[in-house]
Amino acid sequence: FLLDASSEINDLQPLEGAEITQLDESTIEVTIRKGDSINRVFSHLEEHQIVIESMRNKTNRLEELFMEMVE
Repeated sequence: FLLDASSEINDLQPLEGAEITQLDESTIEVTIRKGDSINRVFSHLEEHQIVIESMRNKTNRLEELFMEMVE
């Protein structure tokens, strides 16, 4: 997932069981294992005063559809 924060992220802390990467001053990429809850990520970010304004899938739907068709 790609998450957009409401302000600049200065101190992004790791979270066990999730890969969190800061892409720019207010965007982070989060990868979790299938079956894991994204709620843990939001709780973790909230604990560190990071407010998320929007969330989207890393891959766009057209790309996902194409990949499903060729598999």
